[in-house]
Amino acid sequence: MNEDKKVENGSEVSIVYVGKTDDGKIFDKVDNKENPFKFRVGSGQVLPKFEESLLGLRVGDKKSIRLTSDEAYGPVNDSLVVELPRNLIDSKVELSKGKKLVFRTPDGHNVYAVVKDFNDSTVKLDMNHPLAGKNLNFEIEVVSIS
Repeated sequence: MNEDKKVENGSEVSIVYVGKTDDGKIFDKVDNKENPFKFRVGSGQVLPKFEESLLGLRVGDKKSIRLTSDEAYGPVNDSLVVELPRNLIDSKVELSKGKKLVFRTPDGHNVYAVVKDFNDSTVKLDMNHPLAGKNLNFEIEVVSIS
Protein backbone atom coordinates (compact mmCIF):
# COMPACT_ATOMS: atom_id res chain seq x y z
CA MET A 1 0.00 0.00 0.00
CA ASN A 2 1.42 3.34 -1.07
CA GLU A 3 1.33 5.69 1.96
CA ASP A 4 1.75 8.74 -0.32
CA LYS A 5 -1.42 7.90 -2.21
CA LYS A 6 -4.23 10.46 -1.83
CA VAL A 7 -7.97 9.96 -2.10
CA GLU A 8 -9.11 11.00 -5.57
CA ASN A 9 -12.11 10.45 -7.78
CA GLY A 10 -12.28 6.73 -8.57
CA SER A 11 -10.29 5.65 -5.48
CA GLU A 12 -11.56 2.67 -3.52
CA VAL A 13 -11.41 3.90 0.07
CA SER A 14 -11.93 2.25 3.43
CA ILE A 15 -12.87 4.51 6.33
CA VAL A 16 -14.05 4.36 9.91
CA TYR A 17 -16.36 7.11 11.11
CA VAL A 18 -18.94 8.30 13.61
CA GLY A 19 -21.90 10.36 12.42
CA LYS A 20 -23.79 12.58 14.86
CA THR A 21 -26.59 15.10 14.61
CA ASP A 22 -26.13 18.58 16.10
CA ASP A 23 -27.69 17.40 19.37
CA GLY A 24 -24.92 14.79 19.74
CA LYS A 25 -27.02 11.72 18.89
CA ILE A 26 -25.09 9.07 16.97
CA PHE A 27 -27.04 8.06 13.85
CA ASP A 28 -24.35 5.88 12.26
CA LYS A 29 -21.00 4.43 13.22
CA VAL A 30 -18.37 2.16 11.68
CA ASP A 31 -15.45 2.00 14.11
CA ASN A 32 -13.81 -1.37 13.43
CA LYS A 33 -10.66 -0.88 11.32
CA GLU A 34 -10.70 -4.61 10.56
CA ASN A 35 -14.14 -4.21 8.97
CA PRO A 36 -14.27 -0.60 7.70
CA PHE A 37 -16.82 1.04 5.42
CA LYS A 38 -15.61 0.69 1.81
CA PHE A 39 -16.76 2.57 -1.26
CA ARG A 40 -15.52 3.96 -4.57
CA VAL A 41 -15.24 7.76 -4.61
CA GLY A 42 -17.44 9.21 -7.33
CA SER A 43 -19.78 6.20 -7.50
CA GLY A 44 -22.67 7.98 -5.79
CA GLN A 45 -22.78 5.51 -2.88
CA VAL A 46 -22.46 8.28 -0.30
CA LEU A 47 -23.53 11.90 -0.04
CA PRO A 48 -21.63 14.07 -2.57
CA LYS A 49 -20.29 16.53 0.04
CA PHE A 50 -19.12 13.59 2.20
CA GLU A 51 -17.13 12.22 -0.76
CA GLU A 52 -15.78 15.65 -1.63
CA SER A 53 -14.47 16.11 1.91
CA LEU A 54 -12.26 13.02 1.55
CA LEU A 55 -10.44 14.20 -1.58
CA GLY A 56 -6.74 14.72 -0.94
CA LEU A 57 -6.65 12.75 2.32
CA ARG A 58 -4.05 10.01 2.92
CA VAL A 59 -4.15 6.77 4.90
CA GLY A 60 -4.24 7.61 8.61
CA ASP A 61 -5.63 11.12 8.04
CA LYS A 62 -8.50 12.13 10.29
CA LYS A 63 -11.05 14.78 9.48
CA SER A 64 -14.13 16.34 11.04
CA ILE A 65 -16.80 17.50 8.64
CA ARG A 66 -20.22 19.07 8.98
CA LEU A 67 -22.89 18.74 6.32
CA THR A 68 -25.82 21.13 6.46
CA SER A 69 -29.24 19.57 5.99
CA ASP A 70 -29.22 20.90 2.41
CA GLU A 71 -25.90 19.09 1.75
CA ALA A 72 -27.19 15.91 3.40
CA TYR A 73 -30.83 14.75 3.04
CA GLY A 74 -32.47 18.12 2.47
CA PRO A 75 -35.10 19.94 4.46
CA VAL A 76 -38.21 18.26 5.79
CA ASN A 77 -40.71 18.22 2.93
CA ASP A 78 -44.25 18.68 4.24
CA SER A 79 -45.67 17.13 1.05
CA LEU A 80 -44.09 13.82 2.14
CA VAL A 81 -46.33 13.72 5.21
CA VAL A 82 -49.51 12.06 3.96
CA GLU A 83 -52.76 10.81 5.36
CA LEU A 84 -54.00 7.53 3.89
CA PRO A 85 -57.10 5.42 4.42
CA ARG A 86 -56.36 2.84 7.16
CA ASN A 87 -57.51 -0.01 4.89
CA LEU A 88 -54.50 0.56 2.59
CA ILE A 89 -52.26 -0.87 5.30
CA ASP A 90 -52.39 -4.60 5.95
CA SER A 91 -54.71 -5.24 8.89
CA LYS A 92 -52.08 -7.57 10.39
CA VAL A 93 -49.72 -4.61 10.85
CA GLU A 94 -49.95 -3.36 14.42
CA LEU A 95 -49.68 0.41 14.29
CA SER A 96 -48.01 2.62 16.88
CA LYS A 97 -46.71 6.19 16.73
CA GLY A 98 -43.09 6.17 15.59
CA LYS A 99 -43.34 2.70 14.02
CA LYS A 100 -41.30 2.38 10.85
CA LEU A 101 -43.00 0.81 7.84
CA VAL A 102 -41.66 -0.31 4.47
CA PHE A 103 -43.78 -0.30 1.33
CA ARG A 104 -42.83 -1.72 -2.05
CA THR A 105 -43.71 0.40 -5.08
CA PRO A 106 -45.10 -1.22 -8.24
CA ASP A 107 -41.63 -0.88 -9.83
CA GLY A 108 -40.00 -2.79 -6.94
CA HIS A 109 -38.44 0.06 -4.92
CA ASN A 110 -38.77 0.27 -1.15
CA VAL A 111 -40.38 3.36 0.36
CA TYR A 112 -39.89 3.97 4.07
CA ALA A 113 -42.37 5.77 6.30
CA VAL A 114 -42.87 6.55 9.98
CA VAL A 115 -46.32 6.45 11.55
CA LYS A 116 -47.03 9.94 12.89
CA ASP A 117 -50.64 9.31 13.94
CA PHE A 118 -53.54 6.96 13.22
CA ASN A 119 -57.14 6.19 14.05
CA ASP A 120 -59.70 3.63 12.85
CA SER A 121 -60.10 5.28 9.45
CA THR A 122 -56.77 6.98 8.59
CA VAL A 123 -53.01 6.70 9.04
CA LYS A 124 -50.69 9.73 8.90
CA LEU A 125 -47.26 8.77 7.51
CA ASP A 126 -44.02 10.74 7.24
CA MET A 127 -42.04 9.57 4.23
CA ASN A 128 -39.15 12.03 4.66
CA HIS A 129 -35.68 10.53 5.14
CA PRO A 130 -35.19 10.13 8.93
CA LEU A 131 -32.26 12.59 8.75
CA ALA A 132 -34.09 15.20 6.63
CA GLY A 133 -33.81 18.66 8.14
CA LYS A 134 -30.78 17.71 10.24
CA ASN A 135 -27.16 18.85 10.01
CA LEU A 136 -24.74 15.90 10.09
CA ASN A 137 -21.34 15.86 11.78
CA PHE A 138 -18.75 13.19 11.00
CA GLU A 139 -15.41 12.19 12.52
CA ILE A 140 -13.64 10.25 9.76
CA GLU A 141 -10.37 8.32 9.53
CA VAL A 142 -9.00 6.93 6.26
CA VAL A 143 -7.96 3.27 6.73
CA SER A 144 -6.89 2.39 3.18
CA ILE A 145 -6.87 3.68 -0.40
CA SER A 146 -6.57 1.60 -3.55
